[in-house]
Amino acid sequence: MAYATAGETVAKTINKLKKVKPATATVKAELRQKKQEKYYLDQITLVASGGPAADLDEVNKAVLDHAKYSLHATEKDPHVQLQLIKYAGQPTSRKLIERKKDVAFHTYLYQHHMREIPVASIKPPAANYVSDALLYHVSPLLIIAVFIVWLAEFFTTDKREGNLSVTNTLPMTKMKVLIAKIGVAFTIALPLFCLTALIVYVIIGLSAGWGSFQYPIVYSPDGQRASVMLLGHFLILFLGALIAVFCFFVALSALVGLFASDMDAVLVADVLVLLTGSAPVIGSKILSGAAKFLPSAYFDYSGLILHSAAWPSLGYGGAVAVLIVGTIMLLGLTSLIVHRRQLL
Repeated sequence: MAYATAGETVAKTINKLKKVKPATATVKAELRQKKQEKYYLDQITLVASGGPAADLDEVNKAVLDHAKYSLHATEKDPHVQLQLIKYAGQPTSRKLIERKKDVAFHTYLYQHHMREIPVASIKPPAANYVSDALLYHVSPLLIIAVFIVWLAEFFTTDKREGNLSVTNTLPMTKMKVLIAKIGVAFTIALPLFCLTALIVYVIIGLSAGWGSFQYPIVYSPDGQRASVMLLGHFLILFLGALIAVFCFFVALSALVGLFASDMDAVLVADVLVLLTGSAPVIGSKILSGAAKFLPSAYFDYSGLILHSAAWPSLGYGGAVAVLIVGTIMLLGLTSLIVHRRQLL
């Protein structure tokens, strides 16, 4: 339907151009371009007219031919007014890199005999549903915020319930007690998150199909060329980034929890740090030089993995290193305070 709508719009433009008298060289050139563009759009409509019964390879080939035409037209004239294909919920762009992404994406689908599944698809299979939710529908900061609420509650429970005096009399060093609490935080929160994602995957899979983790995500690592990342690869990188971010906030919550007995105080401290990872703050001119060395620059795992963040970055490996170094520094400060006080 998206391609058919684009074809109808181009047809209207062609009719308008035909009525222009006298037809200047510019008008004639635009008319030729629009006729050629309509040809590729009509081919898609023709081969896809059979609906689900249409030959998948023929459809993919027609869509790929249109993508290649759009790329060549844009390379020839960056200001060419192509009729962009509008997908529900997805922005459009006339940039050359977007045309390169289109070609890379549809080339992969054609070569691997895979059906295109739009992000806004009504009933996407499980693999696409989970990946699209993490990439486009659920903010990274929201997922981290859920962890923060739990961490704030977890690291202040003993103080709020009056168990701290008992904890401080345990026959082991206070640092070992703190390490044990941090270990418990890891063995509860992250497995619960993974279990939740697995349950969603199974429920969607049983109703809409399982899909494939070999489905492509197209991104640009440098703004000049297009690359393909598979859903499975993205999910592995996502889990690694999430673990690194979680480590940082566990260490931060443990440190703040030494001074605050109220859950709200720890929560406010964590949220303030979390908000430094929002685009208006981390992307500001004030932090432009130092942003890539701050852990908060990597709270947005989508921007990190797909290289879409608007601020400088050290890349995925550098991001994990910065988060781990930040975690170690916080744990070091926490250890020093506990060692001096010998109290939690």
